[in-house]
Amino acid sequence: MIAALGVAVLGAFLVTVRRREFAILATVGTGNKDMLVATAVEGAAAVLGTLIVGIPIGLALALLAVRVLGASSSYPPPATSVPVFDLTALVALVLLTTGAAFFIALER
Repeated sequence: MIAALGVAVLGAFLVTVRRREFAILATVGTGNKDMLVATAVEGAAAVLGTLIVGIPIGLALALLAVRVLGASSSYPPPATSVPVFDLTALVALVLLTTGAAFFIALER
């Protein structure tokens, strides 16, 4: 949830920072659709990059933690599996919150 909120705030920040750029582009005749597409592509690249890098690193760190903590414990480490449903829900949550943040920021 925190990751989704962080990515959503990043998206809203990208839109807010580009206000002056939007004004200049509108002055030279760029349509609203072109400006929205450019912003959406930039936001989508940030979200996909975050997911592509973050999920494998998180899984690797989780497996490392299981091995390190399992070695220092008298109990054997539990069987590790990838929670596919949870990861899918996380990706959906990130995409929904980012989309909502972009929509809210672009409507201003």
